[in-house]
Amino acid sequence: MAKENEKENGKDVKVTDKRRFVIDETGGVDVRGVECEEDAPGAASQESSGQPGGSEGTGKDGECTPVPIDFSGLILSLSTSVMVHLGEVPDPMTREKKVELLQAKQTIDIIALLEEKTRGNLTRDEEMLMKDILTDLRFRYVEKSRQAESTN
Repeated sequence: MAKENEKENGKDVKVTDKRRFVIDETGGVDVRGVECEEDAPGAASQESSGQPGGSEGTGKDGECTPVPIDFSGLILSLSTSVMVHLGEVPDPMTREKKVELLQAKQTIDIIALLEEKTRGNLTRDEEMLMKDILTDLRFRYVEKSRQAESTN
């Protein structure tokens, strides 16, 4: 189903499956490569970023390489979502800054839940990252909440 052309009511219909994973007949997960856009923000090659497995980018053969998944990456991803919901950074899809306090609070609560549930199972660096990110995001959330109250 990756790319198919069909005739429907006399018109060409193109279907492109852009999912990053597909569940096969046995229930297993097949992870696909990620499409790269050379000039997209954040799409840098691993060689140019200087970090192995750092950001999503083009590998040695010109193929796109996915970002390795680890706990710190998950927390950083969630914190980026909070920053988008707080209007601190533009939404990557719409490129607009929009404040959505409820979504920001829910994501902060998810990070706090992860902190609680993983206590004692993280490395010192992961614990410090989690603590620092939660402190910063909570502070920013309170600031945005106060700003929203003062404008109403």
